[in-house]
Order: sequence, then C-alpha cells, then structure tokens
Amino acid sequence: MAACSDDDHPFSESAALCNDVYDRTDFCLADIGCQGSVSRGTYVDQCVYDGITRAARDTFLASSCAEINAGGCLADSSFYRSNCDCVAYTLCGPGTQCANQVDGDALCLDDGNVPASAPSCDSGNLCPAGWVCAVPNPQTTTGRCVQFCIP
Repeated sequence: MAACSDDDHPFSESAALCNDVYDRTDFCLADIGCQGSVSRGTYVDQCVYDGITRAARDTFLASSCAEINAGGCLADSSFYRSNCDCVAYTLCGPGTQCANQVDGDALCLDDGNVPASAPSCDSGNLCPAGWVCAVPNPQTTTGRCVQFCIP
C-alpha cells in the first residue's frame, strides 16, 4: 500500500488557499488588537468547509487590512465585536449619519452625500483604516475618504 501524500488529499489545495487567507487575516487583526486570537486549525477547517477558489483567495490577499478588518467588524460577527477593537469602524462623527449603500456597505454620509469636509484621497494619498476612498465615477482617480459604519 502506497503512502498517502498531501497531493492525494482532496482538501489539500483548499487548505493551502485557506492557510494563505488565515495568514493575511491574522496579520491584519493586529491593527484592531486581536492578532493571534483565532485558531489556525479552526479557521482553516471552516474555510475549507465553506469552500474557496484561487480567485477568491487572490482577491482577499489584494485587499487592504482596513478593508479586511472593516469587513469583519461590520459583518454580523460576534467574534470581531467581542474580541477586537471595532469602534473605529462602527461610529459616525458629528454631522454624519450611517447610511446603507447599494453595494451593501454602510458609510457615514451627510444627508446621503460624501461630507464636503472629507479628506481627499487617491492612489498616493490613502484613507485611514476603517475608511474607503469614494470616487464619484469609475473614470476618476481621486475621491474623498468616507468612514465605514454599522447602521
């Protein structure tokens, strides 16, 4: 009987992809004070169970830590809200209200618009963690930083 290798295991590719996602997630969790609080085994097992593709892994790895952490903090996730410092991602400042957007994100807006006082952003002038660069249309390269929130 031949020895079983990792290549023979049907989940070996999925597990490798999930390990990549775990490493990126754990690195980003340091920004919100909960790095190391997720078990690699538990995370990878759940990820393999949920299913993952190379494209999904690549998209995730290309995301900024602000995007990754905002996704966790803004999702209905008791883990993030119980273990991490998500305050930066949940509250709007004075003069703005948390509003749901068409793409599913909730942003701090002024009567449904990007606040006029919002800082400018572009590829060389990034927004702080927990914020997104909102551009007026796909043809423009500059925009204004808008904060994520929980409605």
